[in-house]
Amino acid sequence: MLAALLMITQRFATLGNLMFFGIITNICIITWSMDFSGTWIITTAMLFASACLLLWDLNKIYFLFQPDNFKQELEWKNLPTYNIYWILTGFIIYIASVLLSILSIKKI
Repeated sequence: MLAALLMITQRFATLGNLMFFGIITNICIITWSMDFSGTWIITTAMLFASACLLLWDLNKIYFLFQPDNFKQELEWKNLPTYNIYWILTGFIIYIASVLLSILSIKKI
C-alpha cells in the first residue's frame, strides 16, 4: 500500500516504483515457478512496466551507480515540477480505493 501511495504522487513516484519493482519481481518469480495458468503474463507485463518506469527516471537514480556518488555533480535540466492538482487527485483516488475495498470486505 505504501508503494502504491508513493507511486500516485509526482514527487515520490520514483521511490514508490523502486519499492514496487522489488515486490513485483518476487511475485513474478513465484508465478513463473508455480506455473500459474495465466497470471504469469500479467505479472510479467507489470514487471516490464515497472522496469520501463525505472528507465524513464534513470536520471534520478543514476548517482547510485557511480563509484563516488557523494561527489557527483548532477545537472537537473528541464525536469518537470510537481503539480498540486495531480497530487491531490492521486491522494483522493488512493483514499477512495482504500475505503471502497474496506466497504466491500464488510459486506461479505
